[in-house]
Amino acid sequence: MKYRVLPLLLAVAVLALLVGGPGQAEEKKAAAAGHHYFGRVESVNSTTHEVTIMGFEVQKGAKREKGAKPQTFTFKAGDAKVSHEGQASTLSGLKKGDRVGVTTKQDGSKAATEIHVLPARGKGKGRAKESK
Repeated sequence: MKYRVLPLLLAVAVLALLVGGPGQAEEKKAAAAGHHYFGRVESVNSTTHEVTIMGFEVQKGAKREKGAKPQTFTFKAGDAKVSHEGQASTLSGLKKGDRVGVTTKQDGSKAATEIHVLPARGKGKGRAKESK
């Protein structure tokens, strides 16, 4: 009887690891990424390394409430990686009105780790060309 139960227990343990493993890895990766924000640049202070945007916090799998008002968020961006439409850039390259996505540290400190300047609406890849 012992010899029949042991392989069954091993098979159940392996199956549990295979089914539960990828989901847990994705949860850890999402938690490590921190918080995400989307909006338009309001101001950039290169001296204090602060960026202020008017926009929304983005939560994976959640939709923005209808009628939600944009909020102002200020981020410390001294060590943040800045990219402008996929190309490496600097904090001083940000301009008021730029559409940006900001990722912060997971500890909720508003310390930006990445700032991505997004293409202006209508000029990104896959958009239909305007007819003149």
